[in-house]
Amino acid sequence: MTQSFQKNSRLLSKIDFLAFFTKGVKKINRKTVVIFYLKNSKNRNRLGITIKLKCTSIERNKIKRTVREWFRKTPNQSIDINVVFPKDKKVNLNYFKSLKEDLNALAL
Repeated sequence: MTQSFQKNSRLLSKIDFLAFFTKGVKKINRKTVVIFYLKNSKNRNRLGITIKLKCTSIERNKIKRTVREWFRKTPNQSIDINVVFPKDKKVNLNYFKSLKEDLNALAL
C-alpha cells in the first residue's frame, strides 16, 4: 500500500459532495467532528474533507494530515467518507488529541 493520498482516493467534484445531501447517508456525530459516509461502487474508499473552522493555515493543514493518516489506516470497505469540521469548535492542543481519539473510536 502506498503512503500517498492519491487522486482516485479523493472526493473531488461538487457532485460527489452533493451526494451526501441527496442520498441516504449515514452520519456519525463526535465531539470534534461530524462524519458522513455512503457506500460506493468504486471498489475503494474515498475521502473528502470540509473544514468550516476558523483556524490558521497551520492548524487547518494539521487537521487534514491527521484525517488523511486515519483514512490511510481505514480498511477498504468501498465507502465515500465526508469529514466535516463544524465552525463552533475551538482549535487548541487538546482539540488535536480529541480529534485523534474520536477518529480512532469510529467503527464505520
